[in-house]
Amino acid sequence: MATTKDPVLQEHTRLVRTVESNLKLKLEDRGEIAFRAALLDRAANDLAAMNQTLVTRLYEAVCDVEFPHPEIIDFRRTLQRQIAKNMAIKPLRNATA
Repeated sequence: MATTKDPVLQEHTRLVRTVESNLKLKLEDRGEIAFRAALLDRAANDLAAMNQTLVTRLYEAVCDVEFPHPEIIDFRRTLQRQIAKNMAIKPLRNATA
């Protein structure tokens, strides 16, 4: 019996891996920064439908950034709200709003 892979899960996994890779860049030019901003926007828009393991991977990746740009900090806060919502952590949800 052949197994079918969920195309939405595959798309989200590919997005997460791309974000993780982009966050590892040490020297960035304007094009890479703009590309990262687009990736983070796309990921933020997909968070509610995303597998929570992938959300955790994104959070781990943004927490590893040594000197985060403002858009990375905003994305980290968005991830914190999503994780808090999923885990029913109300005080954190209010603190990061």
